[in-house]
Amino acid sequence: PVVYRLRNEYWEALDTARITRDYVTPHNGLRTVVWEQQVEGVAVFEGVLISHTARQGELVSICSQFLPDPDRAAARGMSAGSASRAAFGVSARRAVVLAARNVGQELAENQLDARGQAAAGAEQRHRFTAPGLKGEAEAKLTWLPMDRQSLRLCWDVVLMSRNRGEMFRELVDASTGEVL
Repeated sequence: PVVYRLRNEYWEALDTARITRDYVTPHNGLRTVVWEQQVEGVAVFEGVLISHTARQGELVSICSQFLPDPDRAAARGMSAGSASRAAFGVSARRAVVLAARNVGQELAENQLDARGQAAAGAEQRHRFTAPGLKGEAEAKLTWLPMDRQSLRLCWDVVLMSRNRGEMFRELVDASTGEVL
């Protein structure tokens, strides 16, 4: 069998990543494992490494969208104008309003009804309902790569417009409120 050698940076990156999927396909034994890169417990947007191995453990494929040094990239992104991790300026409620406005749905913050408490954890998951939305809107923190050397802390907002009947996923800068 062919032996594949990953560079040391990937092994180190896997130490701080979390496994979000580990699945074996019943009919052929193909195992898929997805690791998600994170900084301080908050996911890096689309920062995943995916491996597929055969039943006997042979590597079938591997692909990665990991950043080389996400901790440094987060620090660089915050020093370039983003809010510090502890004191960002835009609340989850405000991010949902800004995301809705971006798709043509006007909402006021006082129209949003929080569905329970924010989930414990670094990502601060929130759920809201509002008259102009269909179902629940969700907002959670994520790190958005601006390039390979900088990340910005954003709210990852998923909502469905009642008027348009379409679902949207938008990233709202947690410092400035800019829809990215």
